[in-house]
Amino acid sequence: MPERAPAPEPRFILGPLTLYAEIGVMEAWLEASAPGDELRYATGPALGRDAPAGLLARQWADEGEVVLFQRRPGAGKPLEYVARRKEPPVKPRSSAGGVFGTARRRQARPAQAVPGDFDASDEGRMLAVLTRAADAGAPCPSNIELARTLDLKSRDRAQYLINRLCRACLIRVASASSFDGRVVTIAATGRKTGARERARA
Repeated sequence: MPERAPAPEPRFILGPLTLYAEIGVMEAWLEASAPGDELRYATGPALGRDAPAGLLARQWADEGEVVLFQRRPGAGKPLEYVARRKEPPVKPRSSAGGVFGTARRRQARPAQAVPGDFDASDEGRMLAVLTRAADAGAPCPSNIELARTLDLKSRDRAQYLINRLCRACLIRVASASSFDGRVVTIAATGRKTGARERARA
C-alpha cells in the first residue's frame, strides 16, 4: 500500500482589523457634546465582543445617552460605528452601574472662572492654537502635532489639556477619535475647526 502524502500545513491570513476610539477621548466627547453631535467610535468590518470602545458605546445607549448606528461612507470603504448624542435622560445615572462605573451630570457644567495667568498656562496656549485653527477653518491638529507645537512632553498631555478645556466649557469636541480626527468648537466664538479629509484608498 503506497504511503500517503503528508497533509499540507494550514495557512493563516490576517484579515482586516477594526480601529477603535480611545476611551478617554470618548468620555471627553460625551461631556462636551450637544444633542445631534456624532462620534465615530470604531471603523472596520466588525466590533470585537470585548472591545472597550464598543462596551462603552453600548452602555451609553442602554442609559439613553446616545443612539448607535452603522454607516458605510462609500463602496469599498470600511464600516463606521457611530454614536449620536440624544437629549440627556431625565433620570440621573447611578455611579454604581454600567461597565465603566461612571456618573455624569445631566446638565452642562458651568464655565469655570479663568485665572489671570490663563493665557500663559498650557491650557491657555492650547486654547490659542485651537482658536487659530477654528478661525482659519483648518482641521484640528492631532495630539502629536499639538504636543510638538506646544512643546509638551507627550500626546497624552495634549489630550489631557483638551479634556480640561472641555470640562471648563471653553471648547466642545465632536467626532472625536484617535484615528479620524476631531472637530472642535470654540465656545467664545462658535467657530469650528474643519473636518479632516479622509485618505483615499
